[in-house]
Amino acid sequence: MATTITANGINFPDGSAGSPSIGGSDTNTGLFTGSDIVGFATGGSERLRIDASGNVNIANDSGKLQLGASNDLQIYHDGTNSVIANTTAIFALQSNDLQLTDVTNSHPYIKCVRDAQVELYYDNA
Repeated sequence: MATTITANGINFPDGSAGSPSIGGSDTNTGLFTGSDIVGFATGGSERLRIDASGNVNIANDSGKLQLGASNDLQIYHDGTNSVIANTTAIFALQSNDLQLTDVTNSHPYIKCVRDAQVELYYDNA
């Protein structure tokens, strides 16, 4: 499909990370679409994808979600560990109740209940 402009919008052909649908003079950097996805590529590699379920994926292990003017908050996976890093004074988790559990959500480590107790668990007890 060629690029077309209609009363309903602009239609671009599907693309890929190596050949984006929308870009500038750098032909392997830009936005591409495919089967129910929108992706962003730099240097011919996919960097970010939004899928039909609304999931936002950063596929490479060295990619980071960086927030703040100085990238003060970073969320990333280093190939082994998942990391949330804060380089400012306070890292606040705000919730009425807070629980830290294992990946199955069946074994608690810590439970914090607003205006009540804080519970620490060892071996699920």
